[in-house]
Amino acid sequence: MPETLLEKLAGKMSKNIIIKTRRYHLRSYKMCFLGSDAVSWLIASGNAASEAEALLLGARMEKAGLLRHVSGEHPLKNK
Repeated sequence: MPETLLEKLAGKMSKNIIIKTRRYHLRSYKMCFLGSDAVSWLIASGNAASEAEALLLGARMEKAGLLRHVSGEHPLKNK
């Protein structure tokens, strides 16, 4: 199956933001990134023109199963 544009974008993003084990509510989660890093990269790379557009792209990636909040509490935020 050919890779979708969202999958390619998620792959590029994963190579350009810091992904590491992070703590959230006293638990450790492997392979995580900060939403603010993702939003900043999407804008800086020219894939989004604004924070709102970056968050929309993040929501599309979530819907496609390419990323998610560590506990599923909320969609991508610029935090």
